[in-house]
Amino acid sequence: MENLDDSEVKAYLLKFSYFGLDFEGFSFSNSQRSVEAIINRCLLHNDISTVLKTSSRTDKFVSAISNCMYIESKFSPSKILGILNAEIPEMVFHSWAEVEQGFNPRHTSRKSYVYLIKMDKEKRESLKKILLKFQGTHDFRNFCKVDTRNTIRTIDSIEFAETEEYLMVTITAKSFIWQQIRFIVGYATERCGLIEEDPFSNNIGKPVPAMPHFLFLKDIFYDGIAFNINFPKHKKKFDFRMDLSYFSYYFFREIQKFHKSSP
Repeated sequence: MENLDDSEVKAYLLKFSYFGLDFEGFSFSNSQRSVEAIINRCLLHNDISTVLKTSSRTDKFVSAISNCMYIESKFSPSKILGILNAEIPEMVFHSWAEVEQGFNPRHTSRKSYVYLIKMDKEKRESLKKILLKFQGTHDFRNFCKVDTRNTIRTIDSIEFAETEEYLMVTITAKSFIWQQIRFIVGYATERCGLIEEDPFSNNIGKPVPAMPHFLFLKDIFYDGIAFNINFPKHKKKFDFRMDLSYFSYYFFREIQKFHKSSP
């Protein structure tokens, strides 16, 4: 390993991907098989870093194309990514940026999530109209798992892409509340094809959240920070190109397998 003096310790943001069904939740408290626990063991075992701060604690069974974490290390980014990819085959560490020490990875400028909805084409326009009602600033109290945080949030954009079987909904905002996207999608799929209504009306009850298995953290953005992409060539389950579309393709293919096996 590289041995640099303490004055050369630097701080990095690292982006990484994982398939939610491969893990028992995200945070340390969930399990020794959680995303954070597995990463932390690798960092400590290889003397890479004693500091680990993650940007987004995704719910159990939620996947990530690009989650983000902060570490401090004496090693170069290529060395760090090389070790992590070699020792954690269930994840892909693919991008990095150097930042100031003490940087908080939760201070993002925006985040994008994708939800995959299996739906007949003739129903999709109705679903899109319902989902677009959630753009802008609203009180999402009925569309989240309420905790101590403010439920008034702003959704910057809701965009759509389609395949023969799926409608892919991309939702972007500066921040989200617990299970907010799942509640929104749950409501929209329940109301699809019914009489249009205002989802923020006092007469609307709390919907059932959509399943976590089809939700993906697509990307995280920071003002003024550009990431360097460094794909690990040895990851056999990916057919790599120099963009993130193959991560999307892989997860989409895997979730199709799950969908077909579900009752």
